[in-house]
Amino acid sequence: MEVNFTSPGELTHTPDFYSSIVRNGSELITVLNREGRYQYVSDSIGLALGFTSEDLLGTHVTDLIHPNDEASILSELYKLTDGGVKKVTFSPIRFMAKNGDWRWLSCVSTNMLDNPHVQGIVTHARDITSKMEQVQKKKESRAYYKALFFNNPDLVFTLTTSGLVEACNDAVVATTGYTREDFPESHFIVFVLPESREETFKAFGKALAGQSCTFETRIKHRNGSKRYLSITLVPVMLEDHVLAVQCIAKDSTKEKEATLLMQAQAQK
Repeated sequence: MEVNFTSPGELTHTPDFYSSIVRNGSELITVLNREGRYQYVSDSIGLALGFTSEDLLGTHVTDLIHPNDEASILSELYKLTDGGVKKVTFSPIRFMAKNGDWRWLSCVSTNMLDNPHVQGIVTHARDITSKMEQVQKKKESRAYYKALFFNNPDLVFTLTTSGLVEACNDAVVATTGYTREDFPESHFIVFVLPESREETFKAFGKALAGQSCTFETRIKHRNGSKRYLSITLVPVMLEDHVLAVQCIAKDSTKEKEATLLMQAQAQK
């Protein structure tokens, strides 16, 4: 079977050629009139949002925009129609799909009202819902981390794999008397009393090996007094590698001193 290919110079791009690309491409292409109503919608809208072109023709652009995004949409459209701006890039907006779900769209609109072949505002949009959901998950993860770390009533601090104090919450400052400025570049062992250093090093070694562990240790307060801590070390893992060590500690000084006092009285 012989196949003949047309050379690039001989190829004629007909109106149907361009129409097919526009209507069936992956980008969502729409045209709004000056009042903000759809006068053209590409067929790709069906794959992304479930609508047919006919579903949207004649409707206003804000009819299916999330209420929280409506003001910004109208503001940007005003720039195009009355503000002398030819092109605007919108912040991500939420558009209601036919099934009622909100889909995030990235949009760029161009004023082509004066173009006799278009006479409208042309918008190229892409569905970026997956990307925005990932961003939201990261924000939620940071919010949970902030609640567990900074707002935790227990002492929470992070150690590098070298043993340097990387970060700590307010409870650490309140319990030890040291300020945050005292911690950066400081090795945790300088705060541990000599009699507890061997056990503390062993526990840190377990964490570096990927094992969580709980132990008791004694540290010195900035004023020179002794503090007893019950500490849990949790390795922060990524692909079987320890990135850091998360530490959660409870101040057990009162309980420990009470126990030691009872033991001393019992020996009398």
